[in-house]
Parts: sequence; C-alpha cells; structure tokens
Amino acid sequence: ISGTPSGTSSQNYTVTVTNACGSTTKTISITVRQAPSSLNYSSNTATYCTNVAISDNTATYSGSAATSFSISPALSAGLSLNTSNGTISGTPTAAKAATNYTITVNNQCGSTTEVVSITVNATPTITGVTGNSRCGTGTVALSATASSGTINWYAASSGGSSLGTGTSYTTPSISDTTTY
Repeated sequence: ISGTPSGTSSQNYTVTVTNACGSTTKTISITVRQAPSSLNYSSNTATYCTNVAISDNTATYSGSAATSFSISPALSAGLSLNTSNGTISGTPTAAKAATNYTITVNNQCGSTTEVVSITVNATPTITGVTGNSRCGTGTVALSATASSGTINWYAASSGGSSLGTGTSYTTPSISDTTTY
C-alpha cells in the first residue's frame, strides 16, 4: 500500500496469502491523522475582573483529535486550562497586567500554538466610609474611599439614579435618618 493521504480517515484492508497448501486472510486498519492547525479561542484578547467567574474561553482547531493542551507561562491565580479540550475557565483571584500566553495543542502528528492575551483587573471595593449626624434639619457631609474606580452616591441600596460622584458627598437638607 502506498500513496499520499489527503485527509483524515480510517480504512480497513484485507490481505490474503495463498499457496498450494491453502490461504490465510488478515484485515489491517489504516488510520490517517492530521496534525492540529488553526488554533483559535473564543476570545484571543480577554479582560477579566478579580473574584468574578469568567465565561469559558473555548478552543477550536483543525486536524485530528488533540492528545493534550499546554500553556506558558502559568495562568493567573484562579484560572485554569483544561488539558484535554483547551478551555480556559475559573475565577481569577489576583490582578495581573496584560500577559501573552502561548497555548499549544498536541496530537500524534504534531502541534500548533496560539497566543492569547489576558488582563485581570481588580474588582473595586469600598475600603472606608465616614457617616455623620446632625441635630435638626440640614445637610450632612459624607465621605468614602475605594480601592479603585469612581465612587457613585445613591439614595437607594441598589439601582436608582446617581446623586453624585467622588470621595465626598453633601446631602440635601434632611430631617430624618437617611441611608446613602
């Protein structure tokens, strides 16, 4: 049997040997595989936030089935690479500047690589608040600090319209206990 394979396939062939005493038949199977190529990710440039689960970043490629996937350098803390199907998943726990990761898919015939850029930004947290009180009707000065981002002031615990932005806020004239 000779030739140049042009695709991926499996084929059974029967071989017979014959002489004056009889014949014997054997079946052999030939499988043609292709090296992986054209590795791509659902997001080749991804930005994630700490402590927020990511949507799976899935791999696609051409060629025969993969035997393994690998990545270099190691992913940010909390993220992982599934070494069977190449999916990046998890919940990042540490901020990290944009980093290029080289991902390799392997099979019996070869390998191919793709570079994926991942940035992990810190999810902002409120690090301090200073309330205030007053006697009688009037305005009250409030302040807050945050790890990053813009501080927005609201009169409701969730939703509603922003009353202002910044590290300090002076209420309108109030006469009852109010939460901001």
